[in-house]
Amino acid sequence: MIDAYDVLGVALDCKEDDIKQAFRKMSLQNHPDKVGGGVDATNKFNEIKNAKEILSDTERRKIYDTFGVDLGEERPEMEVWSIGMSTLLSPMGGFVLKTIVARSVLWLVDWVWIGRLLMLLGLLAAGCYAMDIKFGSFSARSEEALSIFMNFFVIDVVIILNWLWPLLADAVCVFYLVAEIVSVQILMESWKIGVGVGFFSLFLAWLVRGWWRWIVGLEILLAVVLLIALTISSGIVRLWIDSVFTQHGEKLKEWRINMRAKRRETEAELDKLRKRVQTLEEALRLFVLTQIAYGALDLDGTGKYESVFWSSEKWFWEVKVKDRQSERLIFLGDYADADEAAKVADCAELALDQMYPPENGRRNWRRHPVVRKPS
Repeated sequence: MIDAYDVLGVALDCKEDDIKQAFRKMSLQNHPDKVGGGVDATNKFNEIKNAKEILSDTERRKIYDTFGVDLGEERPEMEVWSIGMSTLLSPMGGFVLKTIVARSVLWLVDWVWIGRLLMLLGLLAAGCYAMDIKFGSFSARSEEALSIFMNFFVIDVVIILNWLWPLLADAVCVFYLVAEIVSVQILMESWKIGVGVGFFSLFLAWLVRGWWRWIVGLEILLAVVLLIALTISSGIVRLWIDSVFTQHGEKLKEWRINMRAKRRETEAELDKLRKRVQTLEEALRLFVLTQIAYGALDLDGTGKYESVFWSSEKWFWEVKVKDRQSERLIFLGDYADADEAAKVADCAELALDQMYPPENGRRNWRRHPVVRKPS
């Protein structure tokens, strides 16, 4: 098949109703349950189904008519958007959110009564864990509870550090953000790296102290810039596709039309060849039967003739019957070239196999190879 249009047997400018009608007809004819199943039947049905999905979606069909291949259900501009979201915007947005959360926690613990309340809750959580308090199906030492208690522990440590020296609490915040970039696993693999990142976080916290609002604002601004850039990139891809379709869409359509015309010509030539072969086969069958009727071939098993063989040369091929004393020419044909003569000899071979079956797997006749007639 040339393309999806060819799979469904519809014109290149077909409408939605034409596609539905062709799909209904083709799916009924090629459904695996109807044709007996099997891998080939399933693949054929899936090919028909996929062709219908391509041509039924307007945008997907436009892209297919632009590039000559199916790029999938998602449009290219949406692919660009998805890649940008997963590789740029989403990580940036997550980092901004974590920065805001970390600074919000430090701002809250600056309030004395909030800090004391969180310290109290942390102590209660530690007591529940130590005594392994259970409430229904909830256990204080379960994995879910442990994650909650660890969060309380970290918050209490930040509160204590903030009370001792506020810069230490800022360093913890920076360390948390750096760990999001570097990965906690890398920091835990070597204590030297962890200590180095800790001192770097302390220095960076001292360097940016008092500038956190500006830093958060800059991060938000960068996220907005990325969002705008991603939107523009998706729009540019859409414009590029439209431009390619305008410039090359007709060329692709013309190529598809030419391919269909060439296929029709090839099919017509194949039909002529099939008819010619059928005519030759029938003529050879009649010829063999005629020779049998006149007794030219020994088919009664008496062994009168040693063999029957074919000889094919550049311009002729001939059937000869040979006995132990003499050789008689019983048919001579004049053909365009040796290749055509060889094809006729193939047909004659099939006819002889049917009229004169081999005995014990061996033929009583043999075929000579094609040789060129000396000039």
